[in-house]
Amino acid sequence: MSSAAYFSADEPIPLADFEAWCKAVGATYSPNTVGGNAWYHGDLEVTFGDPTYRDRWQDNRPPSRATRATISTYHRGNVRGVAALALSFWVGFHVAMKADPEVKHAVLRAAVNTG
Repeated sequence: MSSAAYFSADEPIPLADFEAWCKAVGATYSPNTVGGNAWYHGDLEVTFGDPTYRDRWQDNRPPSRATRATISTYHRGNVRGVAALALSFWVGFHVAMKADPEVKHAVLRAAVNTG
């Protein structure tokens, strides 16, 4: 179980744009994660594309573009961290966001506090 924010975009986000955002927020790519589509920021996991992305086992690389992303931590873990990254992603990519209740509350609080 996790605490997460889930994003969906109308148009695919290019991997290069996603990687630039990851670099800006300090998330590091993990080539050792099965599926090859995960970045980590401390105890937070950021996935690019379907979180169950498994159709490229032999390549273990992220998709070149995707319409979905997820930012998560273990259940009720670093919810403020998820909220901060979620707010950055949401604003930066202008995408739809759904979130677990504890994350949604933290995102709204962070949005109010940042103006």
